[in-house]
Amino acid sequence: MLGGLAMIVATLDDGAVVQMTDWSAITIGDGAPRVAEALDVPGIRLTVSDDPLGSMWAKWAFIAACGIVCCLFRSPVGPVIAAGGEPQVRAIIAETEAVAAAAGHPVPEAAHERTVTTLVDPDSAMTSSLYRDLVAGLPTEAEHILGDLASRARELGVGTPLLDLTLVQVRADALVRAGA
Repeated sequence: MLGGLAMIVATLDDGAVVQMTDWSAITIGDGAPRVAEALDVPGIRLTVSDDPLGSMWAKWAFIAACGIVCCLFRSPVGPVIAAGGEPQVRAIIAETEAVAAAAGHPVPEAAHERTVTTLVDPDSAMTSSLYRDLVAGLPTEAEHILGDLASRARELGVGTPLLDLTLVQVRADALVRAGA
């Protein structure tokens, strides 16, 4: 078994995957050189990691932070920052990364800087797939991304008030849509 992950900003449009930015990367563990050779293609940044689990935690911290920002503020990233939300966005990043660190997988500085750069850009139109599904009234990954992270935070004794607030909001939205 080979651990790994993919990072892409994309959405579905009539069943077709539409890449929304030029950001596409694959990270795999270092146990399969032939797999790395096959995945080393133009247009996709390939990283071979000696800690694929740590890379997965960094991705989870990022996608959770992006989901929290967009769902909590019901907006793409840029308008949140333009409206004065940078301190809250930085607090959200700190929360998700604190859970990763408490789980034994601190987010590397380069990944942290990439997250900050992405989520504090006042010109960004970026939204998370969780937010796009939420506003479209589609099933979401809220429990997988946010619910599981909140549960782990509680188990690890990490306070996540902004994550918890967002999770309540997303769950309430689901209940309203279900007619409860």
